[in-house]
Amino acid sequence: MATPDYLITSRCVNLVAQVSTEFGRWLALLESEGSNLAEFQSQQMPLKVFASVGIEEQSQLLQNIRLNEAYTQLAQWSFSSEADLKNAHQLVCAGVTPSAGSYRATGMGVYQNNKLVHMTAPAGQARKSVRDLLNWLQQSDEHPLLKAAIFLQQFEFIQPFSVANGCIGRLWFSLILADWHPAVAWLSFEETFKASKDDYLDCLRRSIAENDKVPMVEFVLSCMQQTISRTVKSEIAKATANKESNAANALTVQQAEGSVKSSLFCSVKGSEKRVYSGVNTRNMVLRLLNEQPDWSAARVAEVLNISSRAVEKHISKLKDQGLLVRKGSARGGYWRVTTEIEEQLSLPADWN
Repeated sequence: MATPDYLITSRCVNLVAQVSTEFGRWLALLESEGSNLAEFQSQQMPLKVFASVGIEEQSQLLQNIRLNEAYTQLAQWSFSSEADLKNAHQLVCAGVTPSAGSYRATGMGVYQNNKLVHMTAPAGQARKSVRDLLNWLQQSDEHPLLKAAIFLQQFEFIQPFSVANGCIGRLWFSLILADWHPAVAWLSFEETFKASKDDYLDCLRRSIAENDKVPMVEFVLSCMQQTISRTVKSEIAKATANKESNAANALTVQQAEGSVKSSLFCSVKGSEKRVYSGVNTRNMVLRLLNEQPDWSAARVAEVLNISSRAVEKHISKLKDQGLLVRKGSARGGYWRVTTEIEEQLSLPADWN
């Protein structure tokens, strides 16, 4: 499998931390307010579809697109399935092009204001590139937020279909996020992308021209952070309004903040210039166990919103590298980090 070549900056890690924290606040607000997620989903659907189509350079050609139907079927697809990806394109573009559901047969370009941003690789490479990307998605231990951002950059680079690649890429972006938590997929990241359309395409151009995924990945994560922060502010405003009308059932901002699952993510300084190469979630595991040595893998998994199995794999690799040791029994023991965390921020690039 060809693994995407990328470096993740400390800004990326901080953005992941901020999105994770804000997402925890949002879930707490929803739960305390008794909000209906299905209702939120129905409100967000047209916003996501309209914004995603609006980002396309020739959106007028997509009048018969069926993107809303694709979003309603999101839960039926697997993000690592090539067949599901092609079926999604078939559903979305059946009324747009006779080649819906098939990879492009020619090269093509991505344009910004009628100027070429990116010329794709030959059509014959599209199938292999997509398969490699989907295999990486399935096997990667990266945090889902990072996986989604890296996927979107790569998919925009590959442009596997003849039309609506951006729409399909952002649809799959939501599907990847839904695997982390179903609610996050319905936040309208597409609206934030559309509001910064020129920056979206400019970061894509820079990522390709400089062979550096960082500009696009940082941009995508920043848009995610803006979206969730805006959503949290909206929910807080609703909570405040409810408090004024019915104090007994209102949720205060302080209560919402008290429900945040973890603020430990925010310990990385945004000014740091170090980079992380494919081990960011593992670094978070190491940080948590350094600060909470008596925590179990299950507790770490709960805080990071990933599976216990994924945490156990990270712990196993940390132990193999001699960076983490277990003292005492499985029940009454504790973890000891054997290296300074500041040193850990510069793990070797080939550690997978």
